[in-house]
Amino acid sequence: MRNRSIYLGWLVLGVLLLAAACSNSGDDETATTPTPPEVEDCVADGTCSAGPEEGTLAAGPTDSGWTVEGEYLGLPVGFTDQGFPFLGDPEAAVTVMEFSDYLCPFCARHSTQTSPALLLEFGNSGEANFVFRDFPLEALHPTAAAGHQAALCVIEQDVALFWEYHDALFNAQSSWSGLAEPAEFLADTAEGIGVDMAAYDTCMESGRTGLIVERRVAEGYAAGFR
Repeated sequence: MRNRSIYLGWLVLGVLLLAAACSNSGDDETATTPTPPEVEDCVADGTCSAGPEEGTLAAGPTDSGWTVEGEYLGLPVGFTDQGFPFLGDPEAAVTVMEFSDYLCPFCARHSTQTSPALLLEFGNSGEANFVFRDFPLEALHPTAAAGHQAALCVIEQDVALFWEYHDALFNAQSSWSGLAEPAEFLADTAEGIGVDMAAYDTCMESGRTGLIVERRVAEGYAAGFR
């Protein structure tokens, strides 16, 4: 088993500083670290419905404990042993973990400009994989959490659809960053990529992914991000 604690220093530094860049771009505010709520997390518990297998990729658990459930952009996708979505070879020696906010402009620039280059250089070669962590900054982007909640409702259906939705939210950031209530936009975007809308609506109405987002933000604060 390869050592998951190995990181490509300059890549990780650049990615993890995105949240800090967003937080420093606004007015000075004192952030209050939230307490993680107790809530069932189908992603972390491994009980989300799996999406269809694609191509010749062998789905299922790997030696690392990560679970492959499909493909996106020709790369394996699935869940880490902690339940977070990953993109790339699960056995890669390098893991780039990104704490991100769908309405952070620096995060969008990373997603639309930097990430494709990293995937081309390190993802396609199998040298690195990429893990997404929810970290919406409510003080700066009050409606960002809604996008993260919607994305977690999508991931309950199919992790490959999640990555497509992730890219769609960042690509269209300017279309929803100014919306006081982005629910319709988020639903339309989900429908546009083929999400089962009955299941999506049920998930959003339940509010369960909102609690998951709160918990994950608290985990980010606990890890030292502000």
